[in-house]
Amino acid sequence: MQKFVNLHGKDIEITLSKAAETAAQNLTAPLVAEIHLILGCLVVKRVWFREQQNKDEKNITGNLNVCFRVVRYPKHCRISHIDDETNQPEDYPLVADKKAFVPRWLKIDYKAGQWSGEYGLV
Repeated sequence: MQKFVNLHGKDIEITLSKAAETAAQNLTAPLVAEIHLILGCLVVKRVWFREQQNKDEKNITGNLNVCFRVVRYPKHCRISHIDDETNQPEDYPLVADKKAFVPRWLKIDYKAGQWSGEYGLV
């Protein structure tokens, strides 16, 4: 499944694998694919899948939604800290418009009961 969603004034192409499309149809509660561009001493890209609601999210299909955040981890600057889901990021104070940082594409998959996602800026 391919779909275009507008995030912060920019269209992003979203592709769901067949497995992700089937899993999305079976969701009984909202799930958000939260795209993070992590800035600080590192530049890191992550896609988290969360049940929490975000005011800027847009619907992909059924109960599957997407949002984009530019964030930072203020206390530490390690990949292990970023990948530890107990550590929560804060929004990065941007001078520029978020639109310039929104990715062009997002691919979502579902394997062995786990959601995964990757995105690209080009």
